[in-house]
Amino acid sequence: SSDNEQIWKMNEIEDMDTMQLPRRQGIIYHAVMSRIRHVSDLERSVRQAIADGLIDSCEGDMLAERLGQALTGEKSGQWFDGFTRLLNERTLCTFNNKKNKICHHRPDRVVWCADGSIHVVDFKFGNEEPPKYIRQVRYYMSVISKLYPDVNVKGWLWWPIQDKFIE
Repeated sequence: SSDNEQIWKMNEIEDMDTMQLPRRQGIIYHAVMSRIRHVSDLERSVRQAIADGLIDSCEGDMLAERLGQALTGEKSGQWFDGFTRLLNERTLCTFNNKKNKICHHRPDRVVWCADGSIHVVDFKFGNEEPPKYIRQVRYYMSVISKLYPDVNVKGWLWWPIQDKFIE
């Protein structure tokens, strides 16, 4: 998410019962992904979502299977195994001179890959491809590039369930 006054409340899920299914699934799947550092964490994260009542065991089995394939894919595998450092759902703070205030940003996953590059990954679970998501990842990349000026920073929009990537 990008700058948001309510960023600390972002993990609060309000009324899941009245939420439309695609949005509900996106929130739940993001919650599952946020607990995964390595591929080996997938089963535990899905079991936690089941225990929390977010999904039933049938959906959990389906999700574990689909995400298991996604997390070990050719492009995405390096984001879940073999990396050297990880920021998973961590808040980045910047100062906006124009607004004279501190801004908070929370990329889904920032990975220091084995090849020395840093990848900023934003998970998507719907069918939309709004340009605002691309702008958001580019902004995250610019923040990371300023912190690590000598490192190659790449950004990705990733739809794990559909096995779709936009660099």
